[in-house]
Amino acid sequence: MREREAALRKEEQEREAALVKEALHRKEREAALRKEKREQEATLLREREREQLEARKRDPEIQRAHSKQLADSALEYRQQELALETTHHTQRQQATASLPISFNVSHTKKKPTTSDVRSRLTPTASYIG
Repeated sequence: MREREAALRKEEQEREAALVKEALHRKEREAALRKEKREQEATLLREREREQLEARKRDPEIQRAHSKQLADSALEYRQQELALETTHHTQRQQATASLPISFNVSHTKKKPTTSDVRSRLTPTASYIG
């Protein structure tokens, strides 16, 4: 019987040792999972920081490119304005230079005088019924 009790105790001790070993293994796995999760979070954080840094680096480049486009557009617009002003001024000079001096006087319509306008507006005796 003592042998049997000794065998039972030994089996019980082995079960307890197996349970302790399993609990330790479970704790190690949980610790490994937590460590892996922290590493993933750290990797994600580093990736976000890198992206933000790149965005900050790109932002001035984008601003410079946009400013250059605006400056180029403004310069082109001003050049077009100057071309129009120059063309208009040149055409005006050519048009006035080719006309004779008497043109303005001889070809203008006679403006009606105030007495002509009054006579048209006042009814005459033939219209009064």
